Amino acid sequence: MRRDVLRTLSWLVALSVPAWPAAAQERGTVEAGAYLRFTEYDNSLGFDNTVGPGGRLAVFVLRGLAIEADLSRTSTENPGGASVTHTPLRVMVQYSAPTGRGVHLVVGAGYLRNRYGGDLDVTEQGLAGTIGLRVRLRDMVSLRVDASGDYIGHPANQDQHNVLNRNLGFQAGVSLLVNPLRRGGS
Repeated sequence: MRRDVLRTLSWLVALSVPAWPAAAQERGTVEAGAYLRFTEYDNSLGFDNTVGPGGRLAVFVLRGLAIEADLSRTSTENPGGASVTHTPLRVMVQYSAPTGRGVHLVVGAGYLRNRYGGDLDVTEQGLAGTIGLRVRLRDMVSLRVDASGDYIGHPANQDQHNVLNRNLGFQAGVSLLVNPLRRGGS
């Protein structure tokens, strides 16, 4: 039953999207996207670097300025063979600056919540930063590529030799930008 309800809601949203006007990065625009993320873990963690899925949701509060939530999940192993899931949540303020026809430089910074699960049970907080490009493919569809840095000032594995963890990432995917508040065409 629940699966049928979710499937029906998904179809309704998908069918209504073409009716929404094309959106620029102006107030009220919503960006929703999916991507693949490569994570390079801090050497002190001993994790294998890995790839996993992620998604983003942003709302532009002013022209070019958005609040974005970004969530991804990867699975890796530590040197002892223990299975570890990594789920970082980033909530950032991002600025999109036009650099050419249909291309925007995206720069952001904000809060990071790292959750390590599986054979570990650790949650950390820190700072996140990102820089990337949004390239418009069609009226509402854009390609988005980003490089990110996550900085944890007091990591769970902190000792006298390790006072800061840094995970780096690269993600690429597709975003849909719509502005349901906008009247008329683009």
